[in-house]
Amino acid sequence: MTIPVFGEKKRAQQYVKRNAVYAIIFDKPKEKIAIISIKEAAYFLPGGGIEEGENHAMCLKRETLEERGMAIEPIHYLGYAHQYFYSHNDVAYYLNEGHFYICEKKRMVGEPLEKGHSLIWIKPTLAIEKVVHQQQAWGIK
Repeated sequence: MTIPVFGEKKRAQQYVKRNAVYAIIFDKPKEKIAIISIKEAAYFLPGGGIEEGENHAMCLKRETLEERGMAIEPIHYLGYAHQYFYSHNDVAYYLNEGHFYICEKKRMVGEPLEKGHSLIWIKPTLAIEKVVHQQQAWGIK
């Protein structure tokens, strides 16, 4: 199986390997998905980096709780892809190994812990155009 790879790998550049998981969460009529808007400037799928001792489900649950105060349940694994990118926030180059899951929204359990993150429900075709990373657009498709 060939792993899809996105972004440009710069020669002689050191990359930090980052394992991550992302949630595709549909609304009840299954017409829209959830994406995170950071200060209305950047758009991402809910999810993020896997911390030490976490499995995929634990990370997805923690990330959606932190970003949106939302309890979710992963229900179907979709696959994974790689993305080379530079993070201005971290001042680092990353090779992101992202895994994608269809997840079910269970309930809202509190306020998001991460400030400046807004939840947007959007048609998947528009989400593909808005997300920052090509890897996440691939996951939505």
